[in-house]
Amino acid sequence: MGAQSLSKLARPMLLRGRSLFRGRLLERLRHVVWAGLLTLGLYSVMLLQPLEDFLRLFESRVADRSPSGEVVFVTSDEALNDPRTPENRIELAKALDELDRQGVGKVFLDIPFNASGDAAADETLARAIADLGPRLTLVDRFVEGTGGERLWRSTSPTIGGSTTRVVSDETDRNWLEFAWELAYGYEVDGRWYRSFGAAIAGVEGKPGSRFPVDYGFSYDQIPLGSVAAFATLDQTASSIPVEVTGKTVVIGHTNQVQASIQKIPGKFGAPASYIDIYAGETLKAGNTRWMKGVTTLSIFAVALFLAILLSSSRHQRWAAYGALVIACPILTIGAAKIGARVELSYAMALLLIYAAFRSRMRWKRRVEMVNLETGLPKLRALEARLLRDAVGNGHIVITKIQNYERVLKTLRADDKGS
Repeated sequence: MGAQSLSKLARPMLLRGRSLFRGRLLERLRHVVWAGLLTLGLYSVMLLQPLEDFLRLFESRVADRSPSGEVVFVTSDEALNDPRTPENRIELAKALDELDRQGVGKVFLDIPFNASGDAAADETLARAIADLGPRLTLVDRFVEGTGGERLWRSTSPTIGGSTTRVVSDETDRNWLEFAWELAYGYEVDGRWYRSFGAAIAGVEGKPGSRFPVDYGFSYDQIPLGSVAAFATLDQTASSIPVEVTGKTVVIGHTNQVQASIQKIPGKFGAPASYIDIYAGETLKAGNTRWMKGVTTLSIFAVALFLAILLSSSRHQRWAAYGALVIACPILTIGAAKIGARVELSYAMALLLIYAAFRSRMRWKRRVEMVNLETGLPKLRALEARLLRDAVGNGHIVITKIQNYERVLKTLRADDKGS
């Protein structure tokens, strides 16, 4: 008896389930599946990466956040490590002494130095580096050579001594030469080094792990000073170029030194140090939330699937479509404001491919329902209209013209649709 009652309840549910997966509904769901598979194919070959880069550029311009103010960039318009101008090394040594006197927190020397022809200038710089002790860190760099090769630039031990070192990799860029994500560290000659950005923030990361770089911090609000200003500042000066007490100072070249130019959003000719400063600010602010393309693609695919299943009318379905489309710019701007990254290019591709499938099917259906010679609707169009309007009673009168094709040939083209 219980089994019979269960079967009576299950039968209408099964019938309803079968009806759901027939006709137009099944067609729409099938289009979602095909759109999802095609988009996954695009994702596997990273075909939409240019669109993703454009969205990231847009996000960086929308955000407009203030940096922490704890990282100060002290610059030089001249190549301080040029062996032909050893006097620049003496100037840098004076600037380091002044930073030490002002109680700087940490110093990152983002300029690699080799021995010059002036031993006295090299010794002066080495002494200033040693005087700062563990507060100073040397930055070694991977750079790209003129032939595209990967070159290593490191401060000579005769100048740097046993000072702690970190690594910045200028070759760790995408195809447009943007550093959208960086590693927490790099392996050099079998030894693990923290990345420059991670060291600025004072964080550690697992070997091989990476984090997104947030360029939403205002470029103009990063505190700036100059090596020359600190080098010429005497102890009786009443004002200082920029407050450095207890702060982190990055010393590097400006974009006036050609070998130190890199791309960042909104400024294609920025000093190379800025990328690592942005990386440090990103980690300091904790802006490392990252929803990758395959995740957003899955979420939008499920949402589209449910919208089709749950919509009982055309108006509800189109409202759901509109909500999914509007969600893309809302998510883009919202993520930029909170310092998160949401990869939406493939979710947008899913919606576009699905729309293309539906548009093609509607065009095909219209062609099937209209007589191509007369432009008048066929009987199939009437049946579809009655089905759409749920007309279940009434009468339809149908007339048939004998020798229709022969009659049609006797009419002018303008009269065939009359």
